[in-house]
Amino acid sequence: MKQASCSVLIGVCAALAAIAEASSDRTGPAADRPMFAGWPPEGAEYALKQTWAGVTRNACVMRAGPRAEFHFAPDGDGTLLFSSSALRSAAEDPLPAGVSIVDGEGTVYCQQDQTLAVNKWTDVTAVLKNVAGRRLTVTVEAAGLDEANRIILSEPEWIPARRSAAKPSVILISLDTLRADRLCGYGYRRATSPHLDRFAREHGVVFRHAFANAPWTVPSHVSMLTAWLPSFHGVNQDFHEYRAWAANQNPRFRVLPDQIKTLPELLRQAGYLTGAFANLHPEIGFARGFASFVRREAVTEQLSLVSEWISLRKDAPFFLFLHTYEVHAPYRRAEFLTEYLDGSVVDELTPTLVGEKDYRAFLKFLRRNGLYRPELCSAMYDGGVAYADRCLGRLFAFLEKEGLLADTMIVVTSDHGEEFADHDPKKFYGNHGHTTYQEQLHVPLVIHYPRDRWAGTKVTANVSLLDIVPTVLAEVGIKPESALQGLTLHGLSDGTLSASAERSIISECTADGDEWKAVIQGRYKYVAVLEKAHDSRVTPLHNLLEEMLFDLQSDPGEKTNLAESLPAVTDRLRAELEQVLEQAGTTFVDNPTTELSPETLQRLKALGYVR
Repeated sequence: MKQASCSVLIGVCAALAAIAEASSDRTGPAADRPMFAGWPPEGAEYALKQTWAGVTRNACVMRAGPRAEFHFAPDGDGTLLFSSSALRSAAEDPLPAGVSIVDGEGTVYCQQDQTLAVNKWTDVTAVLKNVAGRRLTVTVEAAGLDEANRIILSEPEWIPARRSAAKPSVILISLDTLRADRLCGYGYRRATSPHLDRFAREHGVVFRHAFANAPWTVPSHVSMLTAWLPSFHGVNQDFHEYRAWAANQNPRFRVLPDQIKTLPELLRQAGYLTGAFANLHPEIGFARGFASFVRREAVTEQLSLVSEWISLRKDAPFFLFLHTYEVHAPYRRAEFLTEYLDGSVVDELTPTLVGEKDYRAFLKFLRRNGLYRPELCSAMYDGGVAYADRCLGRLFAFLEKEGLLADTMIVVTSDHGEEFADHDPKKFYGNHGHTTYQEQLHVPLVIHYPRDRWAGTKVTANVSLLDIVPTVLAEVGIKPESALQGLTLHGLSDGTLSASAERSIISECTADGDEWKAVIQGRYKYVAVLEKAHDSRVTPLHNLLEEMLFDLQSDPGEKTNLAESLPAVTDRLRAELEQVLEQAGTTFVDNPTTELSPETLQRLKALGYVR
């Protein structure tokens, strides 16, 4: 059976044309469409996505005064979750506040003492019983708040005491910068991933040849969460534009247009509770569809918050997105280096590894002390992989303890890989986003289907991150409103679709002023290097500077260019790429723009994206 390849990409153009017509600028993140009945409340002045202390939530700014309230009518027992804050600093900050929940007859179902602070969310959890059919009034009051100030309320979440639907929960885990060939399950010599390997062996389907659609974080994650290629979704496929934005030299930055829907948006509209713990930029659009989007750097802190978040919502279908930079440079997991490096080198590195979180500062340390060597950087990277794997083991154990592992769909993958002098002897520390070679595109993909369906299966067909959204939607029974560029992986997982089916995988990159485009089909990979077109949003193929063809089966390291010796294959794959670029050029979305926050600037400097 033959899968659709380029026709899948071309068939979505009508939808993209409509998207392009409707796209418009906005000055900041807008609140998601409300899902809580009766929201926004009558006293709301406007809605927005409010970020405080790294936590972004859908919120309403209430009318001026020390009191705010909303109403709802639950159809049974359950738990109400929401957060509150103040818009401006008060004379006393935080202020004592009270939360009450009463019905129309004056029966009190909840009375809590709280605090109300500016620049910080105060969470409210209320377990409500015997409330079916009651119209409840929820009141937040801070007597010391002046009349000119305003209370901010996040959109509430309601978790029924009894799960009313058989929809599975979904967890998507992205281990940033993890190349597939650094995992034991993908053939690596070092024991970097015992927990993920065991999970995949006992509970998952392993996709041996999964590819990122871009070799760096922003466009790849957008593709992962939307099932659209970078040329089509338009979110910063230009790496230099990203650096300029990050350095505040280009204060405006293209973001995801509202009309392209994300996976969390689609799941939220279907009744899922949504949350993200990710070190990504809400300004770009990554917070869309998430009731709560939490930015934290340390995965240990993330796991603690994730466990708490899941525990409160486990009785309802939820979607959780977990993203971590633990594998990304700077590689600083000293506790794992003793397995990979000489002890004296570890002793020399450890103080700096523990204390230095900034990419550039750590790079200077390595060079100053004669430690900037491929084998050392590679070992430090492996230490990060091993640490991330241990954290995965903790999460899997928690899910099993909570009784959630069996019925939860879990996807583990990465957005791109990393180069360790694979093709450039000078690039072996924090290097990605500059080519479309395998070390930057080949990523792990492990999917646990509920009830361990097809566990232990290994799929050898080529797949991409575009396939995650269609696969999740198919599993939970949601039909997308418009066509997507990815395909569901159910047929490959259950064996009904042949692993030898031909299919084209497209990956894209802009680096050093040139654009790299790759088409992978079967054993062959075509690469085109294009001179960037500054007068066009999509660079056409006639700007070709160089083309390469590799046989990934006999030459996985991509050392021998077969473009001239296999002209028929080269011509066929070049024609496929040309068709995709032409369609992207005629239907390209006019993306809105956003501005960089100071918090984001500091994070980007620490990761090495800003000099």
